[in-house]
Amino acid sequence: MRVILITIISALLVSACASVTKDFYFAPQKGLTGWEYNFEEGNDSSKSSGYSDKYNFIYEIEGFSLALSISYQNYVATGPLILPVLPTPEIQKKNLEFVVIVKSNNSYQLDPNKWQISNSGDKQTYFPINVSQGDIKSDEKYYRVGYTLEMSKAENITINFGEVQSKQKTVVMPILKLHKVEGKLRYEQFTL
Repeated sequence: MRVILITIISALLVSACASVTKDFYFAPQKGLTGWEYNFEEGNDSSKSSGYSDKYNFIYEIEGFSLALSISYQNYVATGPLILPVLPTPEIQKKNLEFVVIVKSNNSYQLDPNKWQISNSGDKQTYFPINVSQGDIKSDEKYYRVGYTLEMSKAENITINFGEVQSKQKTVVMPILKLHKVEGKLRYEQFTL
């Protein structure tokens, strides 16, 4: 009986692992106007990666809405399922990237290649280095936008989306002002 128990425990330790991650997300700066926002609590994982806490930001005018959130997780430690104790570098080099969902019942024009981010940490302005887009539904598109700004170096950022044009009018979207928040530690399990 003892041999069977030791074999089962050994098999679990060899065939499964876990990690500890730390959430980071961007929250609204004080005085943010023109945007609606709400906080969404993250989710721990059992078989695949969970997701971190985040704020969802929405800009709406008649017949048009733009929604996004920016969050990520860094690995802190990995190891056996029961006790993940092998430290991993806390700062992984991930570049800032986010997905924007645009809904519109009118034809509209916007240029994500012109969306600029300013970072107070290095006093630099960044323009997208890669943009991809696709249709979700007939009146809904997504844009995935990436920048050279490393997530770990982004602290207080402003996102300038510029203008949205429809047949009837041109609207300058309000600047989105955000600051980075350190969130929870999360235990993530992975089994083979």
